Amino acid sequence: MKKSSIFSLLTSMVIAASMCGITSFAEDYEADVSSAEKASDWGQSFKLYSDVFDPASLNEDSEIIVEYTLKASGEGLTLYPVELIAQSWEVTDEETGELISDGEIWGKIEPSEYDESHAVFTYEDILAGYKAAAPDPDSITDLSGVLCINVGATNQGTVLCTKFTVTNSAGGGDSSSDELTGINSFVPVTDPAEYNGSGEIFRVTKNDFDATRLNSGSEVVIYYEEMSSAPAFCPVNLVLISTENTTVPENKRDEEGNVAIKMAAPLSYDSSHAVFTCKQVLSAYGTGNFSELYDFSIVGTSQAITVTGVEFTNVNQFGTRSVALSEAEAAAEKKPVPMWVIIVVIAVVVVVILIGLLIYAKVNSNRAYDISSGSYVRKSAESSPEEKKE
Repeated sequence: MKKSSIFSLLTSMVIAASMCGITSFAEDYEADVSSAEKASDWGQSFKLYSDVFDPASLNEDSEIIVEYTLKASGEGLTLYPVELIAQSWEVTDEETGELISDGEIWGKIEPSEYDESHAVFTYEDILAGYKAAAPDPDSITDLSGVLCINVGATNQGTVLCTKFTVTNSAGGGDSSSDELTGINSFVPVTDPAEYNGSGEIFRVTKNDFDATRLNSGSEVVIYYEEMSSAPAFCPVNLVLISTENTTVPENKRDEEGNVAIKMAAPLSYDSSHAVFTCKQVLSAYGTGNFSELYDFSIVGTSQAITVTGVEFTNVNQFGTRSVALSEAEAAAEKKPVPMWVIIVVIAVVVVVILIGLLIYAKVNSNRAYDISSGSYVRKSAESSPEEKKE
């Protein structure tokens, strides 16, 4: 096999392996469209709500592919048969009073490609359509506020949504495979000790748990030793920590990008544990992009308590932060090679080359180049110029 062929083969193998490594942290999600109905004239055929699939799990590599049957008007397609509508309405958490969604938004999105049986919608177009319909577009950085994705019919005939697929989804939905979700991850406190104050008791770092493993059905459960009596209020607070953050809204970070967001009241608590939902985390954090959510800090509320561990329930097996962030972290941790090492390496190479040249010259010192054979031959005494003198 030629060297160029071998190189091409190896290159293809490396590229293929790299692509496998990158895509292994994303997954496709297929919605259950059994509830879909026939629609026409700007009606809706299918609705996918955020409690079934979290739109915040879409990323720049995601696409939504809608397949449908079309009973056309008979004049041929003059417009795309279906559109997406990214919808939200103003919802406030009953316990915390915090705004969960961005208010009344009806963002219409055109497909990037379509025919009589399917249409493709890119993340960029979905986000742009959602922002364009928002009262304050600059406040929206992702799809975390979307509460429903509608498949709408235009005026090209009657359509019925038959398949709804999200590619390269970061979080998946409730119907994701068991292999990639439904996992509980427990982070124990090594030496539990009683604490009574309002400072930090324990911290779960990004090395302990990757926040991008969370999905819409996840919960953060803080366990502590049984208290002597039922607490009058939650004995712990959950604080979201990040540094040099570029993903959360500006009003949640300081000038350096540092973030320390104190969560509001948990979903529930008793004398042994407190429960925070991922939707509460999302609401407090301000975005569904958890790639820069590094630490979860457990803080006391001036009650005697002994925290024993934190459990993240119903999480995904892998985190979406793994590839890009780990590469950036690895690059940041690389130390530059000292100059003296470079000089020594160059010197060694030069010496090796010189030694090779000297050996070559020594070996061929008693040889002559024979034109007829095209190679070096040992010099003959008969051919010596001194012996040819008379």
